[in-house]
Order: sequence, then C-alpha cells, then structure tokens
Amino acid sequence: MLTRLERLPAAVREGAVYAMAIGIARVTGVLLLPVLTRRLTDSDLGVFGLLTSALALLQYASGLGLDSAATRWFYEAEASGLEHDARTADRRRTLSTWVWATVFVGVGLSAAGALAAGPLARVAFEGTAADIRATRAAALAIPGLAMINVLQHWYRMVRRPTPALLVAIAVAGSTLVLTVLLVAVGHAGVAGVFGAQAAVGAAVTIAGLAQMWPAIGPPRVDRARFRTMLRYSIPLLPSVASPLLLGLLTRLLIRSFADVDEVGQFQVVSMLATVVILFTTAFQQAWEPYALSMIDREQAKPIYRAAFLGYAAMAGLFSCFLAALFPLALPILGSRFTDLSLPVLIFGASMLVGGALPIINTGPSIAGTGRPAFEAMLVGSAVNVALCAALIPSLGQEGACWASLITAFLLVVIALARSERVWRVDFPLTRAGVVVVIAVGLSTVLHLVTAAGGTPLLLRVAAASVILAIGATGGAALLIGQFRQLRTRSG
Repeated sequence: MLTRLERLPAAVREGAVYAMAIGIARVTGVLLLPVLTRRLTDSDLGVFGLLTSALALLQYASGLGLDSAATRWFYEAEASGLEHDARTADRRRTLSTWVWATVFVGVGLSAAGALAAGPLARVAFEGTAADIRATRAAALAIPGLAMINVLQHWYRMVRRPTPALLVAIAVAGSTLVLTVLLVAVGHAGVAGVFGAQAAVGAAVTIAGLAQMWPAIGPPRVDRARFRTMLRYSIPLLPSVASPLLLGLLTRLLIRSFADVDEVGQFQVVSMLATVVILFTTAFQQAWEPYALSMIDREQAKPIYRAAFLGYAAMAGLFSCFLAALFPLALPILGSRFTDLSLPVLIFGASMLVGGALPIINTGPSIAGTGRPAFEAMLVGSAVNVALCAALIPSLGQEGACWASLITAFLLVVIALARSERVWRVDFPLTRAGVVVVIAVGLSTVLHLVTAAGGTPLLLRVAAASVILAIGATGGAALLIGQFRQLRTRSG
C-alpha cells in the first residue's frame, strides 16, 4: 500500500506533463481561429470541419487501435520474468509490429485518399478545384498525424515526459507558423491548413522513426504478434472510435439537413470549446493514477465521492467563466461569429458533463470490466444521432450542440446506474445535482449579462465580475472542503 502511495506523486507529475503536451496540441487550433475566420468563408470552414473530423478518424484507423495492445505487451515482457536479451527481443517484436503496421496502413490510406480526392470532394462538397486540393492535402496528412500519435504514446510507454512535451511544443509551433504562412500570406485556403499539417507530420515521421529505430529496427511486422495484438485491440476500438465517428457523423448530418456554411459555424464552435478539453484532459490525466493507487484502501470510496462532488464544483465554476468570457471574446473572430456564444457555451457544457465519466467509470475499471462504458457509449451515440436528426433542421448547428449536451447528461445517468451495480460507491447525486443547478443558473445569468448588446461594455464586465465573484466564493468553499477531505483520507 505504501509503495503505491510513494509512486503516486511521480505518476501525477508525469500525467500533468502529458496533459500539457495534449493541451498544447489542442490550443493550436484556437490560436489559429482568428486567421482562419478572416481568411476562410463559412463554406471553407465547413470543408475544413468535415475534413478535420474525417482526418481524426482516419489517423486513429491507421493505428488499428494497436496502441493499447502495444502498451500491454511492452509491459508484459517485463512482468513475464524473461532474461534481459529475451525481454528486449520480445519488446522489439511488439514495437516494430505496432509502429510499422501504423506506417504501412497510414501510407495506404493516404494514397487511396489522394487518388480519390476528386470523387470524394464532389460527393461531400461542391467539387471545386479548391475542394479537391483540400481533400488531397488532408489525405497526405494522415501518415504524419498517425506518427505523431505513435511517438507521443511511445514516450509514455518508456516514461519520457520531457521529450513528449518538447515534441508537442515543436509540432504546435511549426504547424502554427506554417499555417499562417500558407493561409494568411500564401492564400492557399483550406489546402494550406492541411498542407502545413502534412509537412510537419512528414518531418516528425522522419525524426520519430530515427529516434525509435534502436527499439523497432528496420521495417518488419511479426505476423503472429500482429494477429494477437489485433485480437486484443478490436474489442477496444469502439470506445475510442465511436466519439470520432460521432463527430464526423454530426457534421455530415449538419451538411445534409442544413448546409456547408452551418458546418463551418459548428467547426468554429467546436474549436472554441477546445478550452474545455484542456480542463477535462488535465483532470483525467491526474485522476486515473490517483484513483487506482488506492483501490485496496477502505477510504477509497469516500475519496471517490469527494472527487465527484469536487469535479461538479470545478466544472460549474468553469462553465460560469466561459459564460462570461465567450460573448466578450467572440467579436475578435469577426462580426459574423458574435451569435455563437450560446452554442459554444452549450457545447462546452456537454464536454464538462462528459468529463465526469472517468470518475464514474472508476468502479468498473477496478472490477476489470469496460462493459458499462461501452453500453453507455452505444446508447449515447444512437440518441445523439436521433437528436441531431430532430433538431438540426430547425436549429442548424445549434441543434447539434443541444443534442450533444442532452446526450452527455444521458451518458452520465446510464454510466452511474451501470457502474453502481458493478462496484457501488454511493456518489452524492443530490448534492452534485444542487451544484449543477446553481452553476446552470449562474451561467445563464452571466451569459445574458455579457451578451446584452445594448449595454456598455464596462457595465457588462463589472456585472459579470460581481456574479463571478459570488459564484467563485461558494465554489471555492465547497472545493476547499472536498480537498481537505481528500487530503485527510489519503494521508
């Protein structure tokens, strides 16, 4: 027990560094928004959104979901008691199979996408020359983006957080500069955005393969190990692929029931809501090692209950901050985006609600089953599609945001019901519900105050500051109480 707790600080510190690396990659899109919204039309942004969503799915498909399998066999070699040389050879079989399979599949998907760029652009978009160039550039970016994921995952396997952070900074900075040069200076449009990603990805692929070469060797896929790893990874695919597929499907539904311009608006909304992902990702990276470090302690369940209520308070405060910020910040992107503050707040709230799932699913993880999470994801995906089909025709992209929020609440309810049956924690649902209601009320008031166009800016800022101060005082008091409880019980 003490050994686990002694390892906890290092695990949390490493998790924080990896969270920073993920956050840096996410924030690049937010920093590029002022350039993209001024250089691209709503239709261009729609093309960008659809291709970005498809690219996210394809870069994951390039790895065939083998990341988890590679991690398992990498550590299994150490736990198996093999001699040093045998352990090294076994790990090389695993890493070589994983990395080179990803490279081969990624290159194959890229070549197919580039060759079929014309037909794909005519089916999904207007089929203009610019659409074809953008589709081809996106296809060429697949192998590099997949390799960036592989390299970051490899850093985590070998516990090298500092290189992971440095690579993330280099990738983000290079992508940012190159995109600005191609789009703002070179007027390359959407193709310039993906061209920058393809160029940076190619450079990372070369550098990454060179760095991993001692561990993977020349191109080789061990067929026996590949089949074994694939059998392990296939059942895990839906848990990761479903959200990516749902994101693409949502944009396709907006395209079908509305138009490409609405897809562009939704893309801006989703990119702005990335700030929420930074918050939830940081929390999740710190939560997992903390939660699993004390699963054999009697105090674990009270700690999980305290963390659940503490997360509700933090998420509520964050939603209030977003409600005050977005109406004031959106004019920076251009006058045509000032009406997006409510959709951004709704979509961001859906991410905050979904951020509670790692806490809720801790019990099933301890019990060794991912079935509750998988079932919740299946039901949630079906409901989200149905809600999008019902709401988008009348509300456009805002309907997709409402669908996302309703689905997030449904996922939490289903996950709570299923996980409590597997490993009962008795989460404080009533108190958390009160916190959520208060947060929704304060966020609504803040949004109405800051979005009031006829009111002077200084008056809106002053009123929002007072309301935020009131909410922050209550939230801080609750958080301090929860943190004290966590500290007392884990100490």
